[in-house]
Amino acid sequence: LAIDTSESMGECHCAEGFTDTSRLPGGVTKTDIARAGAVRAIDALHADDEVGVLGIDTEARWLIDLQRVPSADVVNAGLSTVTPAGQTDLSDSLTTAAEALRQSNAGLKHIILFSDGFTQPGALANLADDAADLLEEGITVSVVATGEGAARELEPIAVAGGGRFYPGRDLTRIPEILVQESVIASRSFINEGDFLPTITGLSPVTQGLTATPSLFGFVATTAQPSATTLLTIGDEEDPLLATWQAGLGRSTAFTSDAGMRWGQAWADWDGYVDFWSTLVRDTFPQFSAGNVRTVVDGDELRIVADPADTDTARIDAVVTDPAGFTRTVQLARTATGTFEGSVRLERPGAHAVSASVVTAEGASGLGSDVASLSYSAEYRTTGVDIAVLEQLSEATGGRGGIDAAQAFDGAGLEPGRSVMRLTTLLLALAALAWLVAIALSRLWLRRRVVVGGETSQPRSEQARTRQSAAVDEVPEAPQKQPEPSTEAESASTVNALLKSKRDRST
Repeated sequence: LAIDTSESMGECHCAEGFTDTSRLPGGVTKTDIARAGAVRAIDALHADDEVGVLGIDTEARWLIDLQRVPSADVVNAGLSTVTPAGQTDLSDSLTTAAEALRQSNAGLKHIILFSDGFTQPGALANLADDAADLLEEGITVSVVATGEGAARELEPIAVAGGGRFYPGRDLTRIPEILVQESVIASRSFINEGDFLPTITGLSPVTQGLTATPSLFGFVATTAQPSATTLLTIGDEEDPLLATWQAGLGRSTAFTSDAGMRWGQAWADWDGYVDFWSTLVRDTFPQFSAGNVRTVVDGDELRIVADPADTDTARIDAVVTDPAGFTRTVQLARTATGTFEGSVRLERPGAHAVSASVVTAEGASGLGSDVASLSYSAEYRTTGVDIAVLEQLSEATGGRGGIDAAQAFDGAGLEPGRSVMRLTTLLLALAALAWLVAIALSRLWLRRRVVVGGETSQPRSEQARTRQSAAVDEVPEAPQKQPEPSTEAESASTVNALLKSKRDRST
């Protein structure tokens, strides 16, 4: 806790509608509020938490050193030295606090700066830069402003530090804000895991409750002093279900959910509907005069009202569905002192019913009740329709209603036959096969032409062409000079003799 203890904190800057940064005295001093808030904030921490209080005026000094949550005597002794004096120098406030936090092994490290923002020009902008640097180290910064002061200039510090900003216009809420911020900063307020609720209070809601399924998450909170905690959850025994009186009415808080994220195991729980119905009924105002009852038949809600005054002329009932939509039903008199009416339920869940007696002077409350529609009609068991089953049996040649012993007795039954004309089907198949055959034949002829060659030459020409090509590809052997044969020589001799003979004859 870094608390501004400068002279300006000794005054109250809380004029309603005040917007500038000038100081207006009067009221409870901010120093007293800071002291009370620090005491309550430290008291809200757990014993294994660590806390320190840093006082800031012209310099930063430790009022309570960073340590495990000290005793009340140590806290009171340290805070008793807080006196408003000197100027405000916030320049070293975050760095001094961070030096101590770096020595701690805590998993969560947080600084809460409590100041009115009256400091040197430019100091707040530098603090925003310091807060951004600390955020990278895992140290977050929140700011609680006091009075009017320079609240608008303090907000960027909280934004840069990854924390929260509280304007603090209402100084009476400062202690509560410090407690809230301390609790949030000291632990993770979103808790997820497997948690089993514990019954800690008696009420109509928990009277018949013996056990519940686990919940897979909850929001960590603290119960206000006027609240009655009925169920707790987690290792820290945080309130799960709490109720308190608010004026003439009652408020109820449930810190988990009833949906499919954290409460999915509750959706299959047999006591789910009864639990929520009783919870809603206990929260709604109860009237001593008259009596209102509800009956759910299928998806129809029947409302019965018995007013104390039998001369009542008119009763109206308002039905509120789970989505918050309301419908008004005028009840009709069915007997002396009894009024009834009905309405169709369109949404599953708890429906609140409130009845009022309507007179010329106005409406006065008669009573209330809660009706639950658990499931949609398609999931609801509607019984067995014997008539439809017998008609189905007769239409198919069956025996109608029989005993279980006759189920496998074939006496009186005729084998079932079924005739189906296949002419149209076969003709359709034949036409389809014909088209397929034509397509395949054309595809085959085209394939023959393509496979045979790129041109449509006759086979003989193609053969010659291939043969010629083959011959051309054979290399020629070197030619040898022919040797003269004996036979040729003999022929030459004979010819010479004949020529000689002819010459002589001549």
